Amino acid sequence: MIPRTLTVLTAVHFASLTHTATVASFFMAGSGLFHQPDPHSLALLDDIVEVAEGPLSDQWIVILVDSSVDQIFPLDQLLRELHHADNVHPLFLSYPIVQNPWQEQLPLSSTCSGQCAILLLTGALPAWLQEAGDAWAPTTMLVVNVNTSWDAAALMEWQQIQRATSLALMESVSADKSLPSRVFTSSPFSEAPEGKRRFKTEMGRWNKTRFALRGNLFPDRFQTFGGEVLHVASDVDDYPLVYGDEKAGQGTNVKILESLGSWLDFTFVLAYEAVDCQWGEFENGTWTGLLGELQRREKNVTINYFTVVEERLKAFDCTTTYFHEGFGFALRIPPPLPAWMNLTYPFQALVWASVCGVLLIVTPTLFFVNRFASFNTQMSLQDAAIIVYGSLLRQSGMQRRITEGATRVLAAGWWAGALVLALSYTCNLIAVLTVPVFPPLISTIETLALSGFRVAMVDYGEFVPEALATSQDPYLKTLGERMDLVTSYEDSAHSYHELLQLALDGSHAITETYSYLRNLVSEDERARQETYVMREQVYSGALAFLLPKHTPWTPKLDQGIRSLVEAGLVDKWYSDIMDQDDNSPSRSTRTKTVNTPLSLPNLQGPFLILGFGLLLGLLVFVGEIGTAFRLLA
Repeated sequence: MIPRTLTVLTAVHFASLTHTATVASFFMAGSGLFHQPDPHSLALLDDIVEVAEGPLSDQWIVILVDSSVDQIFPLDQLLRELHHADNVHPLFLSYPIVQNPWQEQLPLSSTCSGQCAILLLTGALPAWLQEAGDAWAPTTMLVVNVNTSWDAAALMEWQQIQRATSLALMESVSADKSLPSRVFTSSPFSEAPEGKRRFKTEMGRWNKTRFALRGNLFPDRFQTFGGEVLHVASDVDDYPLVYGDEKAGQGTNVKILESLGSWLDFTFVLAYEAVDCQWGEFENGTWTGLLGELQRREKNVTINYFTVVEERLKAFDCTTTYFHEGFGFALRIPPPLPAWMNLTYPFQALVWASVCGVLLIVTPTLFFVNRFASFNTQMSLQDAAIIVYGSLLRQSGMQRRITEGATRVLAAGWWAGALVLALSYTCNLIAVLTVPVFPPLISTIETLALSGFRVAMVDYGEFVPEALATSQDPYLKTLGERMDLVTSYEDSAHSYHELLQLALDGSHAITETYSYLRNLVSEDERARQETYVMREQVYSGALAFLLPKHTPWTPKLDQGIRSLVEAGLVDKWYSDIMDQDDNSPSRSTRTKTVNTPLSLPNLQGPFLILGFGLLLGLLVFVGEIGTAFRLLA
């Protein structure tokens, strides 16, 4: 049966409607299952054709026929009517029979979504539909009850039926064509006066004018949730998205859910954490943690930090994204450079090399220009050196030796350059003497991978350790090979205290979601002063709420979240939380300035130069005395 059905499906995509009808007719003739119909179901035939020509005219139609339809409904006549009707596009016919071993599955969800509507013809509870797995969940479904003596209310409560976002029911009421079929919708979040949910709510008798549009036949089933209480699979240690406690939850995502609840009329209950204290990863064919609670349908939604990745898309419904963020790294601020070298810090190494090169060029140049341009005042190479070096120190004792025009032009150019160099050095020297000088910070993933830092993360089930270890990027793979995992204790504060201590010890760069990491650093006084968070992030992705697979009201949450994002409210709530009470990391000791008197450590460099100069002068003095004694002898 299934091979024939799939043959029809393939043929319809590449053939004309005439060919489709021919194949379907041949399939029916070969089945031998259609007999004289019950006259009571004849009234439905015209109504179904009018539905196909009206609100479903732009849809591909998948006709599912239950065995209970046999002998009480003219299916062959229906197919002929659909084939000859205007603007009708039947896709294929499926006739599930439990006894048939070929009937292993229903049309896949990818086949029955988008511009496709399921037309389920039945006259009793279709037992085969109870066995349908998650592979089949149509977006649009019209259930047609062809049995006037059977109430389809029980069928409308089935999970396989309720998966459809757009759902309607037609039931025959009489063989008299003057009494059209009744049309029903399903409002699972609405309650009748007796307290039962309205899985079957009548909209009236079929009228092709009244139900001319698709929205008339399939109204919004979730316009209101009727005060429903949603159970949230949550971990309230996820700043700034979800934090606080289960009774008084706070955070950006809590505000999003509160806004959606105000709009759709529902409330929600947070959980402190998952039973196994995990967030969720796929192990041994099932999900753990928060995601496991969704998979088992113990909870309705999770609002923690979950990015949209392929593995989760296969197992869960994802709402539209509301934020983009990745994983950041926090490291200890390196210690300041030695104070005794602070005289060299105003200039970079290249500038010092350039200054030395200029001195080596200008000194002999000034000597030779004076030698060939002046016949009266001759200067030695030592005099030229004193003039050049002295100008850097604002000394002017030898300038009287510069008397010729060429020598003066050369000296004037050097003095102008020396003035700028001396002023630049003096200005920077003041800052260097008062503020500690630190080596460059590690700011990129490449430099972090090339450094000696190991990487640490709390092992609560995130994908990052495995993703780093298997990455094709050499730098990310290096970080993955140096990854150390901190045990996730029941008391998460203990786990993150251990993690933060690794960063404070200076041995590890710790990683966590960027916003959470910023808050983790800012809440600890020592970490706020001694660590910093890199701006570059890894695995930046789109965040979304996750729900059990085939949740029919996921599009409703999409609509609300999209409106909040477009209005800028999500970004505002995030900024308000991150900035409240100066919660962002304060300025570290790298940039903090305090007006304090200079101490001896600040002036180590000048005293060392002075000592070196005195020692060198003493050696020269001893040498000169020795030379004088030899001359006298």
